[in-house]
Amino acid sequence: MMAAPTVHFSKTEARAVMKFLFLQGKGAAEIHGEMKKVLKERCPSYSTVKIWVSRFRTGHFEVTDEPRSGRPTSVTTEDKADIVHFMILKDRWISAKVIAETLGISRERVGHIIHNILNMRQRSAKWVPNSKTEGPSEEVCESEKGICSIKS
Repeated sequence: MMAAPTVHFSKTEARAVMKFLFLQGKGAAEIHGEMKKVLKERCPSYSTVKIWVSRFRTGHFEVTDEPRSGRPTSVTTEDKADIVHFMILKDRWISAKVIAETLGISRERVGHIIHNILNMRQRSAKWVPNSKTEGPSEEVCESEKGICSIKS
């Protein structure tokens, strides 16, 4: 006998299942029980099922998340990443704080751009390309001039 495959439902898919079972006339406990049989430990908690069943009872049948207030997620644009890259190439010793103040964005956003988009790290207070992902490399520095180069 074959074992049942491990199934993972996204939040939206799980909510759609809850909605379907609710429309069949089932209550929160029954819905949670049905989902627990199939999803086992990946099943939403009983309290989550109760929240969604109460929403369905009030006529709110949308299962996707509603937009939230606050800063938009599209703060990091390609232009901002290009500007940050230019600023670093112009002055390798520039701090992320100075970049953030100059561009009017948060320090955390600048860190995200530098580390995740530009894939750079700071070595001896100087921004350099991250060498961890490019295989073994060796840094060669001339300490008097403060010039570093990376050999791969």
